[in-house]
Amino acid sequence: MSVPVIKITLESKELRATLNQLPERLNERARKTGARRALAPFVKELAKLWKASMYRGKNTHRQAIASATQMDVRRTGAGPSAQLRAQIGIRYGAKGGARAKGRQRIYHILESGFRHFGGGSSFYASAPQSLASQRDARRAFVKEKRDAIWKANPGNARQAKQARSSAMYAMYAEARSQFKELAEYTSTKRKAMNAAKGSAKTIRGAFRSYRWARANLEKVMDAMARETLAEAKKLLSKGGKP
Repeated sequence: MSVPVIKITLESKELRATLNQLPERLNERARKTGARRALAPFVKELAKLWKASMYRGKNTHRQAIASATQMDVRRTGAGPSAQLRAQIGIRYGAKGGARAKGRQRIYHILESGFRHFGGGSSFYASAPQSLASQRDARRAFVKEKRDAIWKANPGNARQAKQARSSAMYAMYAEARSQFKELAEYTSTKRKAMNAAKGSAKTIRGAFRSYRWARANLEKVMDAMARETLAEAKKLLSKGGKP
């Protein structure tokens, strides 16, 4: 199950002109610092929204989602002049924070408007022991093939990305053919989960993060432009030096 993602691009003539006056490294620094300063209040606001959200589920899950609400600002390519990608969302896994303790992993279910199936549900059960060897063999197979694909098609050029995508698609098809019983099990499990997503499971406040993001788009854009421009002007006032 996936949740909607909103993508926006920041464009400002004044900001671009100011940034162009800075050396590459300071240009990147101004953009990263501006994005982090601008997004910080919105991270807290989204976490606060989840703490107060009503849904069928344990309070510990709601608190975990709030704790795992983070931002991420990084380059999308090589070199300091590459575009930046700034994100706000719920981070899964250990990087979600010690306070979350992995409980945030049901975020996509609650965000989509469906209640948690429960810890004892077969939906969260691992593959049966009879398929354990196939599962481990498939993992090793995918890792070996994926590493080879990346080695054969390195870099972020469009042609390399397309070649990797095509090769990965073929590799997963080969994995399904080679490990048929495991593929059938996961397919059946996925279909059962989809069948369980009826109207009875829908809860009030579905897509709360998505609706909050749409309502705050203009504020986020203004804040990022304002903070980035302020940081760029600050660096320029120092003569373009750190």
